[in-house]
Amino acid sequence: MRILALQLKRIGDLALTTPALHALKSAGWHVTLVVAEGSAALLPMMQDNVDETLVYRGRGGGNGGLWKRIWRGSFDVCVDFTGRDRSALMTVASRAKVRLTGGALLRRGGWRRWCYNTVAEAPVRSRHTVDHYLDFLAPLGLVGVGDRVAGRIVAATGLVARQQDGTPFTSPVLRLTAEMQAKAAGVLASEGIGAGDEFFVVHPGSARTEKYWVPERWAEVIAFCQSESGQRCVLTGGQHDPCEQTHLAAIRAALAARGQTCVDLAGRLDLSTLAAVLARASLVVGVDSGPMHLAAAWERPQIVLFGPTNPFHWRPRHAGARVIRAGHGDLPLRGFAERSPGAAMDQISTRAVIDCIKQMPSSAAPAR
Repeated sequence: MRILALQLKRIGDLALTTPALHALKSAGWHVTLVVAEGSAALLPMMQDNVDETLVYRGRGGGNGGLWKRIWRGSFDVCVDFTGRDRSALMTVASRAKVRLTGGALLRRGGWRRWCYNTVAEAPVRSRHTVDHYLDFLAPLGLVGVGDRVAGRIVAATGLVARQQDGTPFTSPVLRLTAEMQAKAAGVLASEGIGAGDEFFVVHPGSARTEKYWVPERWAEVIAFCQSESGQRCVLTGGQHDPCEQTHLAAIRAALAARGQTCVDLAGRLDLSTLAAVLARASLVVGVDSGPMHLAAAWERPQIVLFGPTNPFHWRPRHAGARVIRAGHGDLPLRGFAERSPGAAMDQISTRAVIDCIKQMPSSAAPAR
């Protein structure tokens, strides 16, 4: 069985699609994945999920070879996880016998509904994003949408939609190579962080500026952790976004005003090296962003700050993760509602984050 999977959204969406892709490949099918150019940096960590990858480079990007590969691919099934005009056209171009997307995407599709012949009941509002994408596999006989435990998909076969240890998928499925780990170790060593040294990571950036927290509060949290834990802070961030660069500069300035510095790797790491750094961190603190999904893949102790976006759909779900949400008090959230209005990030206090760090099961937390 030859599967064409289409996920043209951002890195966070692609990361949260990996359990569904892993389930397809685990069924013994040949999986070809098409991603947007902006998300292609995640592909080297997806060796266990796909057999072949194709990159859509946007309009004017020279995609003739991509369209030919889709047209001539002899695909049995096309699964469109994206639900946009471009992916709908790719679905038709695949000429697959089964052309599948989610019902929630299709209902707002207009003309796109004619591009598919199979629809999965894949609700958006009532599902975590990992489960939403797993729902797409039900028409293929891989998971039972009606068979759920505590809101999580349970495999109809008892095999495919579960991890090897039998537990349901909750986090991205990614793998670091030895080369990625060695590169990260080299970067850290150049900053005086050896193989046995502990450190914590702060990743304050995001593709959406409304998710930014207050720079002075970041500086206070960093200064507190460095002073109380004795560990060094590794500051990470993107390479190309000017708004993020301005935000990071403000954090550095606020930190300098406190007489503190940090290991500044912002703009210096490709995505796989960043992932390998996160995998070594004793604690990761950041806002709702792609790197937080990477930290979740390695199940690192992490604190994620949410404001306008709903953690019900996007939160890390492993035991070492904590969520603080603007407008919901100063304690980490214990329950999550599928319909919950957001709030401005400046409603999260410094004290809330520091108190949460104190309670983390991590050596980055101050000794008590």
